[in-house]
Amino acid sequence: MNISAGDEMIFRYVKSEAGYKHLGIRATGSGKLTVLLNDAEVGEVIVENGVQTAGVICAPAGEYELKLRVEKEDDLEILEAVPE
Repeated sequence: MNISAGDEMIFRYVKSEAGYKHLGIRATGSGKLTVLLNDAEVGEVIVENGVQTAGVICAPAGEYELKLRVEKEDDLEILEAVPE
């Protein structure tokens, strides 16, 4: 709630043995998020009126700290983030 451009959300830790290709976001509002794994930029997510329109990420298998950095927002509220 009350998300602003420049805010960061951190999820400790995400782990996969298959690698990462997509980050699914369930949200309301609109916004653009940069996705970082262990502080390395791996992609972006775009949400428009609660519908995710982009979410491709690229990272090898492993355990990471997932960080979402808000680049743009319009009444954005993140409800869930699921890396795949």
